[in-house]
Amino acid sequence: MSLAGVMIAVALIPAAAAVGIGLAWSHATVAIDTFVLVAVNAASILLSGLAVFWYLGYRPAGWTMGTLRGNVSRDWIGTLAVVLVLGHHVAFENDQRRVRTVLDDDEYTRLELVEVRTEFNDGGVVSDETSVTVVVQRPADHPYPSLVDRLETALEARTDREMTVSIEFVDGATSADEDPQPSSQEGAIAESARGLGALSIPCYMSDQPRVEIYTKTDCPYCEKAKDLFDSKGIEYETYNVTDDDDLFEEMVERADGRKTAPEVFIDDELIGGWDDTSALNETGELDEKLGIATDDDDEVVEHRKLIIAGTGIGGLTAAIYAGRSNNEPLVIEGDEPGGQLTLTTDVANYPGFPEGIGGPELVNNMKEQAKQFGADLKNGIIESVERVEQSSTANQNASRSGDDSSRPFRVEMKDGDVYTADAVIAASGASARTLEIPGEDELMGYGLSTCATCDGAFFRGEDMLVVGGGDAAMEEATFLTKFADTVYIAHRREEFRAEDYWVDRVEEKVEDGDIEIMKNTELIEIHGSQEEGVDHVTLVENDKGHPTDRLEDPETEEFDFDVGAVFFAIGHTPNTDYLEGTDVKMDADGYLKTKGGEGGGQTETHVPGIFGAGDVVDYHYQQAVTAAGMGSKAALDADEYLEDLERADSSIEEVEPAAADD
Repeated sequence: MSLAGVMIAVALIPAAAAVGIGLAWSHATVAIDTFVLVAVNAASILLSGLAVFWYLGYRPAGWTMGTLRGNVSRDWIGTLAVVLVLGHHVAFENDQRRVRTVLDDDEYTRLELVEVRTEFNDGGVVSDETSVTVVVQRPADHPYPSLVDRLETALEARTDREMTVSIEFVDGATSADEDPQPSSQEGAIAESARGLGALSIPCYMSDQPRVEIYTKTDCPYCEKAKDLFDSKGIEYETYNVTDDDDLFEEMVERADGRKTAPEVFIDDELIGGWDDTSALNETGELDEKLGIATDDDDEVVEHRKLIIAGTGIGGLTAAIYAGRSNNEPLVIEGDEPGGQLTLTTDVANYPGFPEGIGGPELVNNMKEQAKQFGADLKNGIIESVERVEQSSTANQNASRSGDDSSRPFRVEMKDGDVYTADAVIAASGASARTLEIPGEDELMGYGLSTCATCDGAFFRGEDMLVVGGGDAAMEEATFLTKFADTVYIAHRREEFRAEDYWVDRVEEKVEDGDIEIMKNTELIEIHGSQEEGVDHVTLVENDKGHPTDRLEDPETEEFDFDVGAVFFAIGHTPNTDYLEGTDVKMDADGYLKTKGGEGGGQTETHVPGIFGAGDVVDYHYQQAVTAAGMGSKAALDADEYLEDLERADSSIEEVEPAAADD
């Protein structure tokens, strides 16, 4: 190319640079590239000025205008090529950066970028009509189509111009043991990418199963599911369906019509909601599906001075106090991690929070506090606690210390791990109770739920029925007014058991027409199908109350009632089955009996070394603050017990050598 052609190309470079800067504008944060483009632009303007001076006569000797005109006609094609290459290079580079920025989002962490193809119009010019093809590598047989729409929308949002985006998927490797072998399509794409200077990234997929969790905002069971997989060191993808109708429909389709969150999938297999996932975890099947090796023998993992069962308010308070006493407690999370308070969106009566605090936030804060004081939190469920027969010497020592139980206690986990402990605090809380009526098992998750905050939004615009008369029922009914056409409360008595605070809030909603109350009414059957969900229920009513106890009474009326969703809030059953092998005393409903009374030892059961706190003991108050108080007392009682054991053991060690000298 002659000097004339170079000069014309230089004169046109500012235009190419300007186009590049315009395309890059959505990536203004890429400072270094913007700086380079501006520098090129400034340099080309300088050279253009030199060309002007040349035309005005300030030129090297021997050059004429005729020479320049000849060179211009001869070198025009080369000049145009220089401009187009520069402009196209800028477009390629910035489209790649735009795509990489989007793929950095957590939602697309399992997708690997292979190529970005920027396709120009017939004139070879970068314009608003430019289309971009993004090729990404994904896990084999990627199942969910709405990901394409979400990715396209996200990419288009990254630019000021209207950009037509299409996405091509190529399947990634399924084993981390060998490098992925590209398909013929992928190989061609990679080769093309290298020719264009586009980005080509190999994909190395982890050998762990693909775990996907559909979640929603303010869903405590979703957090429990994520905590469970976190505790196992398992990575997972989450899809929040709260404000995404397409994603919600995708979840319902993949979950066989279930409208509840979370929904968990492992390698595209539907595991189900939190209850299903937790049940598999209890039996060890979840670890099998995740490829986690389990130890089938019953050898003791380790001995701990103190084991605390449960991570509700009672258990976590006990963990904080026990940690401060240097007892280094092992805290077993149980099948209800965080306890019942994680289901509460607004805790208005916990001291120290004048504006209130969310239940999950309070629980998480307490977990961190317990860890700071040396508590070890372990995900898992206790299968059984037993009193262990020791050697005769150990039994004699226990007898001399005034302890009529054998120790240590043997604590067996449902995953097969076994611990021993000198003391155990039972703070394992309670699980939501159900009615065990026709239609319950078939429709749980298909319009029937025990968690309004988890599933209420899925039934927007429907009439909803809340069953219960306590604080939980009032809170759930109030919460559901955000979504329901009308919320109905069915309570089997005339008077509510809830606090006046919650009753007053419900009465306000009644005045607004959002809630209707059906007193002296009980639910006896739920109707619907897994395909269509709940469509109506059967209720019974008797003005004397407890109508299911008066079914033969002619004044008892049975009737059908149309609703689109049902929520149970009818109390809880204490989680104390694992203590049956310890001879602790329980009442008919399974609540632990403790010594009570005044002074120390109030939380100790009738088996020395086992203490109770929270909802496993308290069937009357059932408040977060009372659970916290019981947890602190249980930790203090356990600390005194452990100190007594240490003193007794020390005195025995001093006496036995003296006896040997005789």
